[in-house]
Amino acid sequence: MAAPWGDETAMHNDVVAMGDALRRRGCREDEILVLEGTLTRSRAVAFLRSAGRRIASWKTGSVLLYYTGHGSPTSFDERTAEAALQLEGALTGESDREDWMSWEEALETLAAPDGVGLVILADS
Repeated sequence: MAAPWGDETAMHNDVVAMGDALRRRGCREDEILVLEGTLTRSRAVAFLRSAGRRIASWKTGSVLLYYTGHGSPTSFDERTAEAALQLEGALTGESDREDWMSWEEALETLAAPDGVGLVILADS
């Protein structure tokens, strides 16, 4: 998942490099799913649900979830703050629930089955 803001190109370059690395290690093109560009809550949820459906019948294996973009805490209260992906709405400067997705929510949405390993690489 690549989530640039405005005219940033680094995230696009990151996701291209990751795809190249995965292909060199034997991953087929149809095994690599990419979400890039304006990252809204609805796009992130749809992407993670789609990936979850693809792996729902797996008994073993591994999934790499790579995120390149901006991160954010869900709040600045250390008692309740969670690490989160910062979404497109954060650009407006007015923060609300649509501006971020906690990693916990992202992983729940993906819903990897028991027995399937999950590797997370967060470049945020």
